[in-house]
Amino acid sequence: MDDSPSPRAVYTPSGRFDTADLAVACVALTAAALALAASLAYALRSETYLAGWITIPVGGIFAAFIMWIVPASNCRNRGLACVLGFVGGLLFLTSFYHIDQSLRWGVGWEHIERVPGYVAFRMETDSWEFPAGRRPFAVVIPQPAQAGHTPWLPGPKGWNWHWGIFLLEIGTFVLLPAAVGWVQAGYPFSEQFDDWLAHESVILTPNSAKALRQALAERTLPTWVETGVEKTVETEWCKEVTVWYFPRPSSEHPGDSEVYLSIGSGRPVQLEMEEAAALVGLMPGLRALAVPAENEFEPTVQPATTLDSHNSGACIAQLFQIPGPYVGRAQDPGVILRSRLLSVVMLLLPIPFVIGFIASVNPLRKLLQAVGVPEGIVLVMIVSYVVLVGGLLLLLTRRWYPPGGNAPFLAMVLYRRNAMHLQAAQRTDALFRPETSEAIYAEIVPRRTWSDPSRGRKENETGLLILDDERGLLFEGDRNRYVIPISSMLRCEIEEVTHFGTTAGLFAVVLLVQSASGSHELPIVALDGVPGANYWEKAVALAQMISARWENQNASDTLPPSA
Repeated sequence: MDDSPSPRAVYTPSGRFDTADLAVACVALTAAALALAASLAYALRSETYLAGWITIPVGGIFAAFIMWIVPASNCRNRGLACVLGFVGGLLFLTSFYHIDQSLRWGVGWEHIERVPGYVAFRMETDSWEFPAGRRPFAVVIPQPAQAGHTPWLPGPKGWNWHWGIFLLEIGTFVLLPAAVGWVQAGYPFSEQFDDWLAHESVILTPNSAKALRQALAERTLPTWVETGVEKTVETEWCKEVTVWYFPRPSSEHPGDSEVYLSIGSGRPVQLEMEEAAALVGLMPGLRALAVPAENEFEPTVQPATTLDSHNSGACIAQLFQIPGPYVGRAQDPGVILRSRLLSVVMLLLPIPFVIGFIASVNPLRKLLQAVGVPEGIVLVMIVSYVVLVGGLLLLLTRRWYPPGGNAPFLAMVLYRRNAMHLQAAQRTDALFRPETSEAIYAEIVPRRTWSDPSRGRKENETGLLILDDERGLLFEGDRNRYVIPISSMLRCEIEEVTHFGTTAGLFAVVLLVQSASGSHELPIVALDGVPGANYWEKAVALAQMISARWENQNASDTLPPSA
């Protein structure tokens, strides 16, 4: 069912693409297809190719690669992107079988035309083996090469489950990337600024989404915003509403006037600027259409020594660009790469212990038998070993990956905090001493980046934060520093940055503060340095700390929550 309201203009891709970027993308796609094909061929030769089980994740990896190269080449031609995914997948699948026939049967590398016949031969001669009788994990075993045999058949002899797996390979390796390319190229793009539009989403109840669709048709969107908005964190039977827009790049350049809205899987429809303005309360990122991010705080370069004048009596939040050489190192590609590698290592760390435990059971049984332990006692000891050691290993693994946060992500956070600490310690004009025990490692995450991670890597800012009784909230960031007097805070609420709908997600303390240019939203995600078993509890703790200082300064009032 098409959710697109009518008769509004519907976004239509321009069909353009960047030739040079597309050429580079084609080279990268070819390399990725050949690398994955070689990997699968190796898995087949080493008898670790699990029928079906390995097909879907590898196909997902290739589809994810298509999701990356289509936007990277600014391809707005859906047909071309679809063909790109289809041809890339066909190259992947063909290379997989061609590499296998060449290495297994000695077929010349130039005889790629024999692949269809080799596929038919494989489907008729392959066998499945179930390791230790463990269904449904079937290992594909091709027929060994034999002298005088030709690995080729003119076509299928009939239906069997090997053909079913081959159809699954076609679907995941060829058709899925083609579909991904088609969808990815259809996302809204700014021809004026030659870049993809940012987007922001909320989940509405079915009734609210129905009312929104009617409001769009009747052009009564401002009325719906006032009376019909019903947000929810549930996803079943609900509708995700997405607004697409391009943030105004600077005060010297007018922004892109095209703003689109999509409901569910419907095509984006164009909004009028007055309607986009009415949605700012629901989608605060739309404020960037009128006020560039660089001017929201009117940043200035000012030595930190003058910041002492910002006492609790001030009511204006300010941002200061950090001068000097010790800027931007926390977002250095090397720091990011090393932190991610550390996270991967921590993620995989329990696996060798699990494998070692499983592999140790049989040698232990043989050892006990070799020393003459009766068979009945051997069985009891093996069962006891599995229960005790396996249970302990399970307990430790669950502690390694607890709900609401895990060791791999925590390791990445701590590594990046250390990088930020070292950088701030080298500054002679920092707002506060970074080694103070009250310092909180946090990240400022503009709302427009919540559903757009690629934009978030550019606009988010990590840093150290403290709450000072006199100056308020002080944030010593990677590129900028914020001074937020308590009296400048207009509102404080907690919102989920992710869309998990549980405490396992990331949560931000969203402050509405008064700046020189008006009110400004400041979402802060507390990552480390505050109590809490998960990021919901950390957000609650930070919000309580802010509210306590606000109440101390205004004993008769409380920090007003969001409406």
